[in-house]
Amino acid sequence: MHDFKLFTKSRLAMLPQTQCLADSGYLGLKKQHENSRLPDKKSKLHPLTEEQKASNRQLSSERFVIEHIIRSVKIFRIKNISDTGGALP
Repeated sequence: MHDFKLFTKSRLAMLPQTQCLADSGYLGLKKQHENSRLPDKKSKLHPLTEEQKASNRQLSSERFVIEHIIRSVKIFRIKNISDTGGALP
């Protein structure tokens, strides 16, 4: 199941002042949380402007650290599950 679907099903409430940085897989997030930042997407008819490309790079650099932390947590959790024979710690 995709992370956005899990987020939607969780009905997790975020404070309005909380800024959510997301990737393009979270289209529709702005409808649920106005203070969300998603990358701009190009289309055949509307290529990205240099400003949009710069904005996407900035967002990506901010998300980079977060994504690495999430990766580490997932690896740690998988290792713990395999160490316990499949039982959650």
